[in-house]
Amino acid sequence: MIKPLTSLRFFFALAVFFTHIKIAISSENIFLNNLYSAVFAEGYVGVSFFFILSGFVLSYSYRGRIINKSITKKEFILSRIIRIYPLHFITLFLALPMSLKNIIISLKGVTHFAAKLFFNMFLVQSYIPNNNVYFSFNGPSWSISNELFFYLMFPFLIIFFNKIKKLYYIILLIMIIFLYPILILLTPANLRYDLFYINPIFRIIDFILGIYLFSFYEIFYKIKWFFRANKRVVYSVFEISTLSLFLIFLFYSKSFISDLRYSYYYWIPMSLIILVFAFQNGIISHFLSKNIFILLGEISFSFYLIHQIILRYLVGINIKYYHFASSDIALIIFALFISLGFSYLSFSYIEIPLGKYFRKSLL
Repeated sequence: MIKPLTSLRFFFALAVFFTHIKIAISSENIFLNNLYSAVFAEGYVGVSFFFILSGFVLSYSYRGRIINKSITKKEFILSRIIRIYPLHFITLFLALPMSLKNIIISLKGVTHFAAKLFFNMFLVQSYIPNNNVYFSFNGPSWSISNELFFYLMFPFLIIFFNKIKKLYYIILLIMIIFLYPILILLTPANLRYDLFYINPIFRIIDFILGIYLFSFYEIFYKIKWFFRANKRVVYSVFEISTLSLFLIFLFYSKSFISDLRYSYYYWIPMSLIILVFAFQNGIISHFLSKNIFILLGEISFSFYLIHQIILRYLVGINIKYYHFASSDIALIIFALFISLGFSYLSFSYIEIPLGKYFRKSLL
């Protein structure tokens, strides 16, 4: 485990949470609406962080084992399915009641509902370029659909990258960096969101960048003696600089078209954050390595999958029934703490026990 990166997962999951609070903000609340537009709406950058981090962490944990054949492709894929499927099914079930009320009682309506349920059950909803499909039931699970695709591709990508010459490896990276934005801009505007933000076939580029990032990490790790003198100071400067760079990108984000911000715009700051914090040597890394932040990072997967469901339920209950929250801010804070509570319980009593059970049964 790379402790600071584990902890950072929570903060980027929190950014995604704030992206989804729009449903809890009333139209009359000018302050929160302006704050949302200026800051929180950009919280989807957390998804880019997760995709790049996923490629990096899987390379860190499995690349050598896959190349040395100490783990088979089947064992790797099964281990990742065990990681994501139990909680996905539970949150899908929890989201069902809110979706049932939207069924149009007709053969066509029931058929559409059944199709969307099928796509969600098998985590293929993100391939369908329709927001009524990929955001159906539990909206955030579209990115888990992407992750499953990345997991299926990972062993083959590792073997491929291990076989090609280093020159071709670098040329491929350069081509990705320079051709990807051109491809985005050449694509009709009405398709860009569905393809370059949602579709796993395009978003796998973020994941591949994480694999490349691990290669750079290995290179820098071998020459880390260069920073031996005043190591804590040097790495602290790096950590503060990368976070500052991310904030600068965030501040100027509205200057770039949204189509490029879906992932490409944030590649540099996200990659640098992951690379620098992977060394765990700076003062911020030391702070993030505290047990409370590691725990928050460990429950971040549950938090990511469950928070929107809780938000939607609480907003509905507050409007129609009990009016327990007197303000939008109170409702959002309440939803945050309820989500954290459920996430901890889910992690402790669902993710860990079921993970152990399925690993023992299937691996």
